[in-house]
Amino acid sequence: MTTLLKRASDEVRVFRLVKHIKDHYPPGAEKPLPGAFRLTNDDIADGVQRNIPPLLSVWDSAKTTVVQARMIRGSVAEYSPFCWSVATIRAIRIASAESLEVYHDPLTEITAAGACGHAGVAGLGKAKASKKEKEAHRELQVRLAEACAPWNEEP
Repeated sequence: MTTLLKRASDEVRVFRLVKHIKDHYPPGAEKPLPGAFRLTNDDIADGVQRNIPPLLSVWDSAKTTVVQARMIRGSVAEYSPFCWSVATIRAIRIASAESLEVYHDPLTEITAAGACGHAGVAGLGKAKASKKEKEAHRELQVRLAEACAPWNEEP
């Protein structure tokens, strides 16, 4: 099954819920570590199944609140939100990798409030990546971590 993805506009502000664990957001850290932006095997498998690039889960702040995103995740783990504008994400570039892109990816199988605001960052990994591609993806994760800002509009 192929899923059609719509690019998010540059003005959209997205956030990611980063888990409070040592390789994502350890105690005392000001920003998340690059590991918080690594695709999981499930992310990659979902991309293959849907015939789309693997996506790092983020949320469109105009369509989903942090509280709604936490409810949809359904986890009791501690998460902190960090954000970027889509333009900031697209500006992250390295010579050896494709550009990052942000797509709207609504969770159509979920009826919870805020599910329509799910989105994803493409370009951070793929199935069967070469060693050189994996190194480029790690560098993009570093830059994404450096570019994020703490979410400061908690309702």
